Amino acid sequence: KDEVVEYEAEAIARAVRDALDRRLAVGRAPRELDAGVPPYAIPGDFLVLTWTREPLIAYAKRLGAYSIPVEVIGGTAVNEVDEVALLHTALATVVEADNPVALVGALRSPLFGVSDTELYRFSEGGGVFNYHRAGAAEIDGAEHIAEALGRLGRYAGWISRMQSRLTITDRWMRAKRFGSRLRSAAVIVMRTG
Repeated sequence: KDEVVEYEAEAIARAVRDALDRRLAVGRAPRELDAGVPPYAIPGDFLVLTWTREPLIAYAKRLGAYSIPVEVIGGTAVNEVDEVALLHTALATVVEADNPVALVGALRSPLFGVSDTELYRFSEGGGVFNYHRAGAAEIDGAEHIAEALGRLGRYAGWISRMQSRLTITDRWMRAKRFGSRLRSAAVIVMRTG
């Protein structure tokens, strides 16, 4: 088990360090750019979620060894991180592609910002709430929804290529189905400065 944690810690630290060194492009909101946040990856852009606290010390030490500033929080405090809730919304939608309720929730969330009026027009225009089905672009006034569905499709592609897909999504989805947030989760947030 210790070997696995050390391997994961090294992989995480190298991936973050590589993204920082290469100045990996990151999509930014106009308000972030106006505030002087660069259009490339910075330490505060990364979030590491774990199911238990045990690996956090190893992860934090390895990130520190790569000169990456780290803040560790755990337990129910992770439920207060808005980004974690948004991540769950996106994962729920991607994992349960045939669940229109999850999709509508994601579309209405700050991730996509689709209005109720847009959703109504989409539905009335014959739109299907499933990001795998094409056709949103053909519905008049559904450009925003078509863009969001395309992004969800890209997210699904990323997740399908992730080696730990079932571990992440299945455990998370089971926790949500039983009405809980990530009760035993822990999180590492990389902070700048």
